[in-house]
Amino acid sequence: MLERSRLFITHGGMNSTMEALWYGVPLVVVPQMPEQALTSRRVAELGLGAALDPSAITAEKLAAAVRTIDTEPSYADNVAEMRKHCHDAGGASKAADVLMKRARY
Repeated sequence: MLERSRLFITHGGMNSTMEALWYGVPLVVVPQMPEQALTSRRVAELGLGAALDPSAITAEKLAAAVRTIDTEPSYADNVAEMRKHCHDAGGASKAADVLMKRARY
């Protein structure tokens, strides 16, 4: 589904975030847990999407964030660059290879 999406509204779990970046999809993050709040802040810092405060969210704020992320080209550009980094890193199979190599030592 994400590979066909223009934008992803998410809680900001690492799996969801990385999957969106893998497919080059900008994010609107509404974190539910402390570690997700860290991820959401980093997404915003890197210009990969928006981070919304779950205690202050309204339908209007969510709609505004979606409009901004969907229409401001810098988000798509930043996500495209991050997608390239993710793909160049080798993905899950590369990570498994590194872990297996380390486990042998």
